[in-house]
Amino acid sequence: MLKEAVKVPNYPLLVKKHSKPLPEIPPMIFDNEPKDVILEYMRLMKEEGITITGADIDT
Repeated sequence: MLKEAVKVPNYPLLVKKHSKPLPEIPPMIFDNEPKDVILEYMRLMKEEGITITGADIDT
């Protein structure tokens, strides 16, 4: 049958890595969005108590 002995690893070949929870990424909006999208975004942020200005809209 086999001329050589079967090699067995002394340690697991796969290491289970514990994943960290993903950081919460705040929603973003860009200046090339249609006006109604920007207004809806501003309305939703206002409902959550977050005030946004033109500086918050990425270019």
